[in-house]
Formats: sequence, C-alpha cells, structure tokens
Amino acid sequence: MNQIGNEFVDLVFERKQSDSSFRAIMKSAAVPSLEWKAWTVINRFVKNLDDTIEREAYALVGSSIAKSHFVSNGVNGIGKAIRIASKETDDKNVFPPRLLRLLSANSSEELIDIMRPLLSFLDSKGIALDYKKILEDIL
Repeated sequence: MNQIGNEFVDLVFERKQSDSSFRAIMKSAAVPSLEWKAWTVINRFVKNLDDTIEREAYALVGSSIAKSHFVSNGVNGIGKAIRIASKETDDKNVFPPRLLRLLSANSSEELIDIMRPLLSFLDSKGIALDYKKILEDIL
C-alpha cells in the first residue's frame, strides 16, 4: 500500500474521535450526491479529483471508517471478513454469496457500488476491517 493511503486511513480514524463535524462530513462521503462535502479532505490525498475511481475509493473508505464502531484499523481483509460473517454453510469448499458477488464485479465502479453496503454489513457484524488493505485492493 502506498504511504498516502495509509496516512488517509490513520487521519480519518484519528479525527473521527475528536471532531464531530469531520465525522459527519466523512459519513456522508459514500453518498454520491454528498461526496463533494469531503473533497477538501480527500483532495489532500487524491491530487486529481477528476479521477473518479480513486476519488470514490477514498470517499468509500473514509465514510466506512467514520461510520465504523472501531477506533483503530483492524486486521481483516475483505475476503476473510466475509468468510467470518457468512456462517451459512459448514462446507469449506463453498464460497459465501457476498464474496461471489464481489468477485463478479466487472469494473471499478461496480466494485465500489458492491462494497458500499458490504462494508456497512461487515461493521454491523463487529468485524474489525483492515481499511488500509481494502483501499489498496480497490485501487
């Protein structure tokens, strides 16, 4: 992962604890019509806001961190987190449906759209996500 992405994740975790307006701005960043509110934060890490994929990846991860119940970055990548959350089968050879849906994404835009509700779902299950790795995977 590049250092810039790591710094972004660390900043959001740090600021969400002490700055309620920052937290509110970042929470709204995953909503496409409200993403612009977080551009001043995202612009420090993404030099070209016209790069839709990079901008939306940072917005999604920042929003997910701001909404998260955790105070620091976790250790679970997206695949492991889905496996932990999906206890629908005891057969270790069957992929969880959410993972299959994620793997079926044909574009970065589709991947980001799939991950919006998925990250909220995983947080609701109390799974500590490694947002640095998730941002790297999206990019």
